[in-house]
Amino acid sequence: MFTGLYPDEHGAGHPTTTTPLGPEPETLAEVLRNNGYQTVAFTGGGILSAANGLARGFNWWIQHTRANLRSVLPGFFDAIGTHPTKPLFLFLHTYDIHGPNAYLPGLDERFGVGKSGQESLRQKPEQPAAPPDQEWERAKSIGYHRYHHLGRFEGFADVRDAYDMGVRFVDGELERLFARLKRLGIYDRMIIIVTSDHGESLYESGLYLGHSYSLHDREIRVPLMVRFPGATRVGRSAMPVSLVDLMPLLLDEINVGNETQRQPNPLRQLDTYHADPNGDGRVIRGEAAHTGARYARDGFRVWIGSAYPRGDERSCLPGALRDRFDFQEQLYDLRNDPEESRNLLGSEEVRLSQKMRQLRDAGLLQPIPGAGDDEAVELDPQTIRELKELGYLQ
Repeated sequence: MFTGLYPDEHGAGHPTTTTPLGPEPETLAEVLRNNGYQTVAFTGGGILSAANGLARGFNWWIQHTRANLRSVLPGFFDAIGTHPTKPLFLFLHTYDIHGPNAYLPGLDERFGVGKSGQESLRQKPEQPAAPPDQEWERAKSIGYHRYHHLGRFEGFADVRDAYDMGVRFVDGELERLFARLKRLGIYDRMIIIVTSDHGESLYESGLYLGHSYSLHDREIRVPLMVRFPGATRVGRSAMPVSLVDLMPLLLDEINVGNETQRQPNPLRQLDTYHADPNGDGRVIRGEAAHTGARYARDGFRVWIGSAYPRGDERSCLPGALRDRFDFQEQLYDLRNDPEESRNLLGSEEVRLSQKMRQLRDAGLLQPIPGAGDDEAVELDPQTIRELKELGYLQ
């Protein structure tokens, strides 16, 4: 998002999952600051920290530890001011739609959660509840799930409700933000982007609650909403795009940066895009650094490369989850199998496109060298605490 490059190009997360972004390449904030923009970031810490090299180019980097969006917005409004006199680049990040969902107004009343998020305070019903099913008990016993504080909930439906509460809460806070921008008279002069770095597995297919280890659509397909100044119409496209497209899109729109940074952008083609049923169009990529697996999508065709096998010391996948994951290469047709339940690799129904074969032959679909070696980079105690709280470290 900040570089317009994939991880194996910009180097963060390589060769280890905790490797920070280095001094190169030039980031979006650096390009904008060097072209007269005030650059301001409000983040929730954890992964989005200055220690990871992400603060480069920001005039102000305000890092809160797990503060919810409602408490952060007043400072954000102060940064905007009452009458901005310089171009602004504002980056606003929140963990409100992220486990353990412990800092949301209303969650206390709904689930009886104390602010510490450690113990359920909910009154038990007079009649004994139906016994939880075997899978719920198994989910609660998995060490990786500890950060969710599942003792607050009665079952998977409660976890999904808490996740949905986070979505509704952020929607409401964004409404407040946009209303403020309109009152300042700058809303129609701004490019506004709302997106996410990942989705969440909510025990679909009996896998797990969380993210980082799977490359299925539920974790890597994210919302992406872009509003250009003076927008007068709304459209939606089936074109597969990536977060790497955001930096060149912005720089092209405001006409700054060099030609490489403003490369021809697929987001400019949304109005004319028609999905190729044969999947021989543009390929987008991804990866799961914790398991070493890589991902590619070409139209409706999704390829998930092999991960480090069970027992391989390079895999960060918690032991209790390993019996549920498929570590082999996978190929899915999202037109006929949106849940990605049927691996078609070797089938005559769907074949790898030429571009995907080229990626595989170039080694870009092989397990990431060095992935999973979290001990190679020393982390400060505060970062370790935040990453454990977010489920990224055990």
